[in-house]
Amino acid sequence: MFRALIALALFALSTHCIAAAETGMPSLKVGDIEIVAIQDSPYIFSSAVFTNVDQAAIKQCMPEGTAPGTTTAFLLKLKNGEKILVDAGFSTLMGAKPELLQNLTRAGVKPEEIAAVLLTHMHSDHIGGLVENGKRVFPKAKIRCSKSEYVFWGNKESLEKILPKTDEGDVPFMKQQFNLVEQLIKVYGDDFLPPFEVGEKPIPSLPGLTAMNAVGHTPGHTTFMIESDGEKFMVVGDLLHAVALQFPYPEAYTRFDMNPEDTLKTRRHFLDKAAEENIPIGGMHFPSPNIGHVKRDGKTVTFSFLCSVAPMFYKKKPLW
Repeated sequence: MFRALIALALFALSTHCIAAAETGMPSLKVGDIEIVAIQDSPYIFSSAVFTNVDQAAIKQCMPEGTAPGTTTAFLLKLKNGEKILVDAGFSTLMGAKPELLQNLTRAGVKPEEIAAVLLTHMHSDHIGGLVENGKRVFPKAKIRCSKSEYVFWGNKESLEKILPKTDEGDVPFMKQQFNLVEQLIKVYGDDFLPPFEVGEKPIPSLPGLTAMNAVGHTPGHTTFMIESDGEKFMVVGDLLHAVALQFPYPEAYTRFDMNPEDTLKTRRHFLDKAAEENIPIGGMHFPSPNIGHVKRDGKTVTFSFLCSVAPMFYKKKPLW
């Protein structure tokens, strides 16, 4: 049984990790690709989100009943000048105050420069930033997601099937979710490209990027492996949420994980892979700087952030 004690440690700036003084945003060089963590919104997770963890673990890892997190997208800057975004944050949904476009500007990127947006999955905090007031936020972008994700969220029959199994308090969220996907597909039209299969390379100009099956959190949840000049990086989406809890207790899942059993299998697989192959990972809900290494020493696994950046100020009230 996969069981690990994971300590979080912040260590000195890696030679591969750049925290640009002018932006304060962490970035990682993977071969000739620059990967930048673009924060959309900081917030904290409430312990109430985690439904299968005992109070002893909560007191140990979340003594105040909360854990810091973010909603973050990852910007890929290719050698040919092309710019690709992985996920797009919240927008103003659920009272969030988005910073994605502001931080893209700080990174020197305009919305019209984004050539493509890859989606780890289609929850609203990952696609909300694609549409504002019924219009495209990224006017020249092609949108891509996995086939399983598209088939589920793009079909209103799925909503009717899951509503009877949904907690009453989450029903408005689910309805909003399906409506948002419907709007997204309509607004982007032909630029919402046919969905990809896992194992495919969804960006023709980036043959080193591979979509990998990470099912569990959602029916088509995807991680992306990025390879260039012998170096690797994984964007792991919502593989974990509150790292302060879910690294020490990797069996902890949230009420947003649609298939908890598959979620845990997927997490074990990719954490093992990251540790064994020494692949840095980036998570959409990790606290800033969002990027780090998973290492294993026997039964002990440690996660260390790669970049030292300015501290963030988190919302005092949990968003979830």
